[in-house]
Amino acid sequence: MLEKLLPPLNLHTKGYQSAQSHAIFQFAGAGTDPINLAVHKDPGLTQPFLLAVGNSNQPDQYYIVADFSVIYVGNDVVRALYRLFCLFWVNNISYYPRLAPFYNLLEVLVINKTPVCSVKTVLAAINAVRNTACVGDTVD
Repeated sequence: MLEKLLPPLNLHTKGYQSAQSHAIFQFAGAGTDPINLAVHKDPGLTQPFLLAVGNSNQPDQYYIVADFSVIYVGNDVVRALYRLFCLFWVNNISYYPRLAPFYNLLEVLVINKTPVCSVKTVLAAINAVRNTACVGDTVD
């Protein structure tokens, strides 16, 4: 499921530039200066994102990069995601539409937000129940 929601991480994939411009995470090697990276980042990176610095399997530090500003948010990925959500909420920033389902899933998992169903989803569920025969039902 995550492969469908997240942009590809393969640098050699065609269309990488546009997909990467809406990533939740960017990874940088140990010793990377996050301020320098923020100042010289791809202009396509318009939404705030988490910069994970260190080994890609287990980063040492997390930063939020918003525009050309950098905010250190510690070394715990859950806390870093929580602070990223706070930044979106405080600044009233909408999620990039392609990543909105993934952000909404993370909201439920990270900050225990109650999932909100759309009217379309509720109507589909009601129709599914209405169209499902129960044991003992007679079919006309």
